[in-house]
Amino acid sequence: MPDREGRLTAYAAGRTGGVVRWTESVTRPEEWSRPELLLADTGILPYLSVARGTDGYVDLFTMRRKGGGPQAPLDVVYASQYQTGRPMTGWHSIGNPHGQDAAQAAALGAPVAVVDGSDVVHVFVRSAAGGVFTRRRNREGTWGKWTALPCKRVRDGISAVVTRSGRVELFMPADKGVYVWRQEKPGGSLDRAPNLVFIARPETASGVESYEDRITHFWRDEGTGEVVAYRLPGPGGEDVAPAPLAGGSGRGPLGPVFKGC
Repeated sequence: MPDREGRLTAYAAGRTGGVVRWTESVTRPEEWSRPELLLADTGILPYLSVARGTDGYVDLFTMRRKGGGPQAPLDVVYASQYQTGRPMTGWHSIGNPHGQDAAQAAALGAPVAVVDGSDVVHVFVRSAAGGVFTRRRNREGTWGKWTALPCKRVRDGISAVVTRSGRVELFMPADKGVYVWRQEKPGGSLDRAPNLVFIARPETASGVESYEDRITHFWRDEGTGEVVAYRLPGPGGEDVAPAPLAGGSGRGPLGPVFKGC
């Protein structure tokens, strides 16, 4: 993701905990730094969600086990980078919406984080029971409480996208369809849109803004594994069926990139 000077930084979850970072050269864009292992911690899970604000600051979200073994409770944690290529803060915990219920806290889904156009950080997690919790940090840096969204049987692999106008759209695959929540304006409340009837395989959904504040969602079909694309209709627009894109022999999450012309 580019900084204010256009330099790119790449992040990946380390296999044994922590974050691996590559930074584009200041003077030679075709060259990158050697991989740096940052924030090493054997309790950190090999997962990463990256959220970048309009100020260029980057927050990296993941989870940390509070104790040994796969049944230990989880904490949602984040670390921040305030300048390209510079050291990062340590890990900070924002807790777990299940509180002191150790069994449910151990089954929390992976966090997905985005920053809207008002520099509000939104974090979403699937609950142990298949619901969804969200927590926000305002532009002054204060975290609100965990709040439950009214949905059930949500699958792993929530997708959250921010448009260039700064509006958040949330796509949450579930056992019997897809929940969609969206902001009407940056910094506003998340409002529920009509459910979608499509069934997406877990951990395959993603999205990208492809046309004037409109997000195209991608996922793998539950039955065939084929990649499909779908864009919600605009105000007063006609709904169009998802477009099949083949790729049924593949697997895993999708990573679309839109290149404007």
